[in-house]
Amino acid sequence: MTIVYDPSRRESVLAAKTQIRYEYSLLLRASLLCNQLEAVLRELGIPTHPLNDIRKQLSNTKEFLRSMEEDLNKLLRPRRLTKSEVCR
Repeated sequence: MTIVYDPSRRESVLAAKTQIRYEYSLLLRASLLCNQLEAVLRELGIPTHPLNDIRKQLSNTKEFLRSMEEDLNKLLRPRRLTKSEVCR
């Protein structure tokens, strides 16, 4: 089988990875703010259970971004052509 790598897409993939890392850093900051807010609410005696939904959404979004970055990493690796692609 022939290994094919398309360097023309490298810049756009790297740009997308940079954007994902930036958004991930924003999610980490939001998580820290959520923790700080929880501490303040507890000091004031205010229930903190509404923050659970926010934490769940942050966690789901972080996992989604991780999976997107993994997919982008796959695009940067050479791939093998299938037999039908080689025959074309």
